[in-house]
Amino acid sequence: MSTAVRPLDKAALDRSSGNFALIDTLRKWGVTFFSGVNGGGLIHVTKHLEPYLGLKHSGDRVPRMQTMGEYVAGFVPLGYYLASGRIAGCMTTTGAATKLGSSGITDAKLHNIPAVYVIALNSTLSIGRSPLQDVSEHGMNIVPQLRAELGDACIVLDDPDKMGEQLELAQSILAESKPVAIAFHPDVLSKEVDLDVPRRERPRMLDQVDVSGNLSRAPRDHLCGRRSFALSRHHAFDDAAFGVAAGADRVVGQRRERDLAGQPLRIRLHIVRRQRRGDEAVAFDHA
Repeated sequence: MSTAVRPLDKAALDRSSGNFALIDTLRKWGVTFFSGVNGGGLIHVTKHLEPYLGLKHSGDRVPRMQTMGEYVAGFVPLGYYLASGRIAGCMTTTGAATKLGSSGITDAKLHNIPAVYVIALNSTLSIGRSPLQDVSEHGMNIVPQLRAELGDACIVLDDPDKMGEQLELAQSILAESKPVAIAFHPDVLSKEVDLDVPRRERPRMLDQVDVSGNLSRAPRDHLCGRRSFALSRHHAFDDAAFGVAAGADRVVGQRRERDLAGQPLRIRLHIVRRQRRGDEAVAFDHA
């Protein structure tokens, strides 16, 4: 439960800085729930968040933060997405908190779960001056570590003039069902910015490689006595296009909900991943 029970007077907050722009942009994308612990590197960002005090705040589309230990907070976006289908975020302040909170990034990457990790770096004015919790190249050197795992999905907001372009990239990465780490220098993000990065609807497309692979496996699986399930959101496609997959969908259609409810978590997770990627049909099998 959050310990912040008295929200700040939002009317008195500066809405021209990058701190507000970051939270407001994520809100436009539908990212309104964050987990983590406040701290010196985050304070000017989190002051634009309301406290999350219980289920009464769920779904109100107001940016809120749930206070919890960083290690657990790093996995919250995964569970939130699997439970609701909506993207959530994790916030970590400068230093070891990032090490703890970023533990969930590996699982998000492995399972193709879009998630936002907001990470505070040191002020650019303190780099080379032995700041407390030094995450620069002179200390923890956290950015190269994140980029080693995430590549271009580790975005460093180090120039207000490039912030719009960088957030566009972040949105594109999330649309591919991948996690993104947005790291920032507090002094840079506190500068005035003029930013508008609206939400883009995700394109829905057919993954021909996956479909071809499923079709090639279907006859063999049938002969081996294995059950094959096909989940389709659009049944207007011609049977000839999907062949066995379309036929299997009709055969198991009535039993689909009951059968899927009894599947292991890894199977249900597989379904969520493929549906969010936009596949028109998903075929999988199990013993």
